[in-house]
Amino acid sequence: MTVDNETTPAVSSLKRSASFGKLHIISFIAIAIVALLAINHLMAEVNLSSVRHALRNFNTHSLLFAGLAAAASYIAMMGYDLCGVRYAGVKVPVLHTLRTSFCAFGLGNTLGGGWLSSGAVRFRLYSSAGVDPLNIGKIIAFITWGFGLGIVAISVFGLLARPEVIADLFEFSIWVPRLIGIIGALFVLVVLVLPWMRDKLHIGRWALRLPSGPLTLAQVLLAVLDLVTAALTLWFLLPSHDMTLPTFMGVYAIAIAAGLISHVPGGLGVFESVIIFALKPYVDIPELTAALVVYRIVYYLVPFMLALLMFTLHEASIISRWYRGSFLSRGAGSYGHLVLAGATFFTGAMLMASGALPAARHSLRVLDQTVPLVFQEVSHFLASLGGLAMLALSQGLRLRSHTAWQLSCAIVAINIPLALLKGLAVTETLILVTILTLLFLARPAFYRRTRLNQLSLTPDWWFAFAATLVTVTWLLFFAYKHVEYSSNLWWQFESMAEAPRSLRAIVGVAAAAFVLGFMHLLRPHAARPKAPDAAARAQASAIVRKQTVSEACLANLGDKYFLFSDSGQSFIMYGVRGRSWISLLDPIGPVEEHAELVWRFREMCDRAGSRAAAYQVSVGALSYYIDAGFSARRLGEEARVNLADFDIGSSSFRSLRQSWNRAQRDGLTFEIIPKAEVPTHLSQLEAISDAWLDGHETREKSFSLGNFSTAYVTSQPVAIIRLNGKAVAFATLMLTDQKVEASIDLMRHLPEAPGSVMDFLFVSLIQHFKAEGYVWFCLGMAPLAGLAVHPLASFWHKAGRQLFLRGERLYNFQGLRSYKEKFHPVWRPRYLMTTSSLSAYVAMLDTAALISGDLRGMVTK
Repeated sequence: MTVDNETTPAVSSLKRSASFGKLHIISFIAIAIVALLAINHLMAEVNLSSVRHALRNFNTHSLLFAGLAAAASYIAMMGYDLCGVRYAGVKVPVLHTLRTSFCAFGLGNTLGGGWLSSGAVRFRLYSSAGVDPLNIGKIIAFITWGFGLGIVAISVFGLLARPEVIADLFEFSIWVPRLIGIIGALFVLVVLVLPWMRDKLHIGRWALRLPSGPLTLAQVLLAVLDLVTAALTLWFLLPSHDMTLPTFMGVYAIAIAAGLISHVPGGLGVFESVIIFALKPYVDIPELTAALVVYRIVYYLVPFMLALLMFTLHEASIISRWYRGSFLSRGAGSYGHLVLAGATFFTGAMLMASGALPAARHSLRVLDQTVPLVFQEVSHFLASLGGLAMLALSQGLRLRSHTAWQLSCAIVAINIPLALLKGLAVTETLILVTILTLLFLARPAFYRRTRLNQLSLTPDWWFAFAATLVTVTWLLFFAYKHVEYSSNLWWQFESMAEAPRSLRAIVGVAAAAFVLGFMHLLRPHAARPKAPDAAARAQASAIVRKQTVSEACLANLGDKYFLFSDSGQSFIMYGVRGRSWISLLDPIGPVEEHAELVWRFREMCDRAGSRAAAYQVSVGALSYYIDAGFSARRLGEEARVNLADFDIGSSSFRSLRQSWNRAQRDGLTFEIIPKAEVPTHLSQLEAISDAWLDGHETREKSFSLGNFSTAYVTSQPVAIIRLNGKAVAFATLMLTDQKVEASIDLMRHLPEAPGSVMDFLFVSLIQHFKAEGYVWFCLGMAPLAGLAVHPLASFWHKAGRQLFLRGERLYNFQGLRSYKEKFHPVWRPRYLMTTSSLSAYVAMLDTAALISGDLRGMVTK
């Protein structure tokens, strides 16, 4: 069920806001701590040896039936996507749909985040099949809604079948679960019946399009089948007990729901806490713990590794194809690097956990006969440190760092023999080999040539690392709770003395983490930018002359800072207002350096503790900013005249032709003063400028608009309009040596100039540059033009649209758009790029202050 003509939350969630991130971190910490404390309490009487004994005694038939049930669950989940594609009304090959579904569920179930993680995978794979974002959002919303219905349906079944068991577990009166079950049953019934009665549900101004009746029924049945088979996966692994299957289904549904709400990856700890608490009266805790471990392997780990392999192969094939032919691979919006970053983080956590747990006795006996003790000790210690390194490098992989990719490959490769030397960990070795293979396949995705000390470890990473370290420490004390601590443990080196070995490894990891954090805190922050010197300004001016984008000439204003690429052939120009560091236009220079420059700008702002934003970004550069964590908000539209299509004699330009002819009859003439001659005309140009400023009761602008300063006006040719020989109007020109695009900046005239002076100026310029062989003439941007007109549009679009319609006292929005439309231009959208929703409005205010000079200039002319 989705909202008509609106991107669903699943798509918009790919642009994470800062407020959501903070709430997510707080809830994650709180729930993870509660879950860890609960497990610690519930397993107080359990030791690792009893769990291992239960694992060794697992019935082969139970494993077989559990595997079949897990496979049936994933097959049922594939039905979600088949129905979702049908609901969205798009055509996607069945095999591609099935692959997308398996990858999304296989990765999303383990990585956590619900529709955030699985939605990102679906967005990537469906978009590669040509499905537009709106329909992808509909598919994701359909699947999320269907899964929620399944949770409700199976929970209702458990509550109504055995309400007394649920009441005893949570110390409720028996009427509470019965009442909840009845309400849930009525809700499911209404959901099933409503689509047969109407196709839309109207709630105020909102219109929700409902799936068809048969599709809704299939949705619920698939969800129930999915959850029943998933529950059976764990059910088959449990030892003999007295709990009935309907009751267990209800408990399982509650545990799954708790894990999803927690946003903890895979519901790890939260799911186990509920299951152990509910089944404690029926099953011995060691056997139940063993069943949960095997359940995690069968239902989560195996599908995760298969999905990771499938998804990475898909990404590698596309990225490699793009990488060979063009630069598109760097801006493709791929999520493969994110998945590999997550897999690397979890592999590092696995190595740390392995270092805290004892190896199998028979493996140690084999090693004792073949491998010297010193190699076992060193391998155990280094493998744990390697796990910590992989956790840190996962952040670099997330940012597409090539250095992080190289080090990750090296550390994984080193840990493969270490895993065998420390305890013949075959499964661990296979996982490391798989990760190494996937990293090699995805090499083109990690293209950023950035030093690791330039990368920032975000609060999200630190909290995830802290949770991992706390969990691993708990595993250490749980595994060796029977070992009495003494100072001699630190110096005990024996083949079977694993408690000292694990203790040294965890302390080593903690010490290394402390050093990492301390170095991160002491890392020098970027100083406030220094004003560019004459050499930097000359370097920027030389780069501008090589460009085809005429607006790059705004770099000559002298009011901006420059961030140059390592090659010195490109730059980003930006202004600073308070904590906002705002770049203007796209990066200037060779396109192959744009992505790296955007990343460096983001990192520079991060190190300085400033708010990063980009103003007037074109469509062509959007992917670079989105890859770097920015989100886009439309500012307006830029008008560009295709000079080949401009013909003043055609009927389309009748009004312009009449105005141009009238201006000539009035005695207006046009000429362009070369750059070298502009200083000789400076006094009369300044007189016109001062008169224009006085007549309009305004003052000079800056940043994205030129101002009358000697250095700037004399840096380019100037067009002058004369009336009977007297200069009455002028315009500064923005030109480059490439002669592809021309545009004007300052346009000023005397009060006595004829009303047709601006039409005459523009037509004369367009015809002049057409004759000179230019391709485009840029008329500049129409602010707030082209914003969405729809009841479901975002607040940004609604507020901007109202300002466009009713803000004439502040700015002539509609008049400017209408005037430029007379030239029949090609309209191109321009965007404001920011790193969060809230910062967009602050950055917009700071940009306006940069343009106007200060806050007072924003509300006055």
